[in-house]
Amino acid sequence: MRESIAESKEIVVDKGASVYVRHRVGLLIATGLLFLVVQWPQLKEWWKVWEAPYSYFSHGPLVPFIAAYMAWANRKRLAAMRLHYWWPGCVVLLVSVAALVTGNWIESASVRAGAFLLMIFGILLSLLGPTATRILAVPVLFLITMIPLAPSVLDSATGRLQIQSAAVAAKVFQLTGHEAQLQGSTIYSSDLPEPLIVGIPCSGLRTFISLTTFTIFFIYLIRAAWWKKVVLLAMAFPLSILTNSLRIAMIGYVGFWSGSAEAMHKFHDYSGYIGLAICFAILFGIAKLIKANTFGLQEPKTPRPSFEMVTRRPVHDALVGVLVIVLVGGAGFAQAYGSPLAPKTKGRINRAAIPMAFGKWVGQDAEIDKLTREWLKSGDLLHRVYVEHSDYGREVDVFITASKDPDAFHDPHMCLQGGGSPISDDKMITLKFTRPKPIVVRATFLESANDYDHFIVVYWYMLGADSMPRTNDVWARNRAELVKDLKWLMLNPGATEELKRRVESRQFKWYRFSTMVLTDTETDLRYLKEFIREFVAHTKDFGE
Repeated sequence: MRESIAESKEIVVDKGASVYVRHRVGLLIATGLLFLVVQWPQLKEWWKVWEAPYSYFSHGPLVPFIAAYMAWANRKRLAAMRLHYWWPGCVVLLVSVAALVTGNWIESASVRAGAFLLMIFGILLSLLGPTATRILAVPVLFLITMIPLAPSVLDSATGRLQIQSAAVAAKVFQLTGHEAQLQGSTIYSSDLPEPLIVGIPCSGLRTFISLTTFTIFFIYLIRAAWWKKVVLLAMAFPLSILTNSLRIAMIGYVGFWSGSAEAMHKFHDYSGYIGLAICFAILFGIAKLIKANTFGLQEPKTPRPSFEMVTRRPVHDALVGVLVIVLVGGAGFAQAYGSPLAPKTKGRINRAAIPMAFGKWVGQDAEIDKLTREWLKSGDLLHRVYVEHSDYGREVDVFITASKDPDAFHDPHMCLQGGGSPISDDKMITLKFTRPKPIVVRATFLESANDYDHFIVVYWYMLGADSMPRTNDVWARNRAELVKDLKWLMLNPGATEELKRRVESRQFKWYRFSTMVLTDTETDLRYLKEFIREFVAHTKDFGE
């Protein structure tokens, strides 16, 4: 009889625990769906980067699925521990909500990305407890590999990798008996049908980012000493440089053997897959050599029965669950309300101040395609082509954007390479203007080419008389201005009308000038600089 009563109690406890676990799982699912709704604006921004041509983060859509598999691989370890609601996790969640709201107000992608990860940890800590969260920490942190890096970081890394990859490829050519000279990131050889330009897409950074992402996943799933995992992870950088250089060399050999530039371009289009396959093969080979190729996570040593999986405190647990929903939902409401620091009106170009004709130049407005207008919809756009009235008949393409929201600006680096025009030269230049008033501008110079055109581009951004040479500079300047606005609002909470005037009076402008290379790069750059000086001298509101 006693045994029967004990068994009945055990069954009741087990059923009660089972119901409790189902409630917890249901709350986790509901909170996860609410989290996705709250983070949807940020996820859409990341998706644009993932889907962009030649994106460094084209692997991004796969990362959540890989992270989910990494979490699923821990199912036995999770099943062997006590799960409990933990109220300090709500403090972490509150911090993440504050960070998300602040990141949206000051338009900081890095702050929003930090809030994304912190909110996940806050939810896990609150609903599962610190022990289970510790087990899931690596799968959550793995999501970092899908978050796009700042353009400034990518630009800096790309330039160095371009030179290194091109230098190694040129050395390979020389060692195999081919004449090759390296100028910047371009390899010249009389044996090649055309110069081999190592542009941004061929820098090796994409390979490095993808290989590092895969390597982290690989070393997480193997049983090996920590130093072996460090060795495999450290191999990602040299492997990416080596295989990318070999890929560039293979493109060159196609040119050597075929004598056809078209064959080089065709091979280039799928050579990246060959490079990645070589990377993975070498990585697996090293793993096997150091005996770090045994897959599987460590099994739990002392599994507990299922009815001990949870620690139940009904009132406490209900309060924590409600608080989690309220905090995550509150972040959603804050986003829906919008930022008081965001401008409500579009930028405006004073077209009457832009010269239609000056000196020997006559301009004609060009149509802006629907996709560009949609992509840069928060800005006022002007596209004008100027033709020189002389026997030379040179054309200069001018594009101006005015916006109070820097999202209306696109990085020419991405635009050019996305359009199939790799960049062969990228540097800062200084332009000095005396009219309509003395201003010194720091600008970016780009040289680019495709199968049909060879052209140069000069561009910069302005806020009043202040110039910014890079797209990430204008984003950083806008964030700095928004931080000032936020501090001012905190000191003057009732002066919302004055804040609106401050925000609406701030307008950024982007100037972009491009022309074909008709003689040589240096000569045509001098010619373009002279055009820009004349154009600025006749632009009445320049620097205002």
